[in-house]
Amino acid sequence: MRYLVAIALGVALAAPWTAVGQALPPLVRPALDFRLRDATSLNGELLAAERDSLWILRPGGGVNVVPLSAVSGIRTRQRGMTAGGVFLWSLIGGAISGGALAAACSSVDGAENCGVVVPATLLAWVVVGGLAAAVTSSGSRSVHLEVDAIRPYARFPQGLPAGFFRTDVTPPASAPRDSVPH
Repeated sequence: MRYLVAIALGVALAAPWTAVGQALPPLVRPALDFRLRDATSLNGELLAAERDSLWILRPGGGVNVVPLSAVSGIRTRQRGMTAGGVFLWSLIGGAISGGALAAACSSVDGAENCGVVVPATLLAWVVVGGLAAAVTSSGSRSVHLEVDAIRPYARFPQGLPAGFFRTDVTPPASAPRDSVPH
């Protein structure tokens, strides 16, 4: 009977996350906000950085070619885990692990002090999660305005492929916001 309960619990915990994981945007490239010298802003995915221009895929699907001399600043918006998210997952992991270990402990004949397993496991997870949360980077930073510093953020860091057309690319499933406040 315990095996059936364990299997049912595993399915119940895993099932909702399978669909959520498929809907998440890729976390490899951050979204970029480009501040232009004419006091306007532009955002989107950087396709390529050439010697004198940037190719930017707009959230609506259009591609803009912006002269590098027209850009006054670039900020990254990292999509991904924040410090709060790291700490929350450490609490969840500690609670689940502690509960599982306490259940395993209580199933052993003659086991005593199984009540201390949950707090001890949770404490270990919280300490490690707290340290990880403390060193998690902030979600935004400035990028130096040199082509070699910008290229790592591009979909095509080596340059545009031969025969590239503006209609060859599509925006990501979860496109960045369309306007950037100053």
